[in-house]
Amino acid sequence: MLALAAIVGAPHAAAQDVPIADRRATDLDAVVVTGTPKGRARKDAPFAISVLSGQTLQRSAPTSSVDMLRGVPGISAEPSGGQGGGQNLYVRGLPAGGWFYMQYQEDGMALFDEPQESFLNIDTLFSLDMMTERLEVVRGGTSPLFATNAPGGTVNAITRHGTATPEGALRLTNGSNGQWREDA
Repeated sequence: MLALAAIVGAPHAAAQDVPIADRRATDLDAVVVTGTPKGRARKDAPFAISVLSGQTLQRSAPTSSVDMLRGVPGISAEPSGGQGGGQNLYVRGLPAGGWFYMQYQEDGMALFDEPQESFLNIDTLFSLDMMTERLEVVRGGTSPLFATNAPGGTVNAITRHGTATPEGALRLTNGSNGQWREDA
C-alpha cells in the first residue's frame, strides 16, 4: 500500500524526445568492433591484434580465406585443394587443425560455431570481395573470451557500409590456368 502511494504521489516526468522533423534515417551511433568489450588502442591491448586494411587485401588479391591470413604473425597458412579448398592453417603453439582452433566472423557474428564439421570450409560461407573494409585478427589466449571454440584466434571481416551518394564498382581479374573472377 505504501509503494502504491509513493508511485501515485510521485511527480510526473517525461523523457525529452528529439522532434521527428530533426531526425534523419542516417543518424546512427558509430559501432566499432574490437576484441574487447571496451574499445582500446592496439598498443594498449594485452594481446596480439592484426588489422589488414581493404587496400592491403585488394593488393594481395587472396583467392581463399587461408590465403588472406598469410601475412598475419603467428599464423602459418597455405592453400591446398584448389581455390576455396585450403584448410592448411596452423596457429603458433597449437597442433594442426585447419579452422578447428579459430573462429571466423563477419561483422562480429560467427559464420559457423562448430569447426569440427570437416565437410564445411570457411570459403563456402564467405568470399573476400570489394565489400570487405578490413580484416581484424585477434590472436592468442584472450580470443576464447570473445568467440566460442577459438583458443587460437578470431578473424573478423568488417564489411563496408552504404553511403548517402550512390556508388558502384566493377573489377575483373584473370590469372594463370584460365582462372578469372568478376566482382561488382
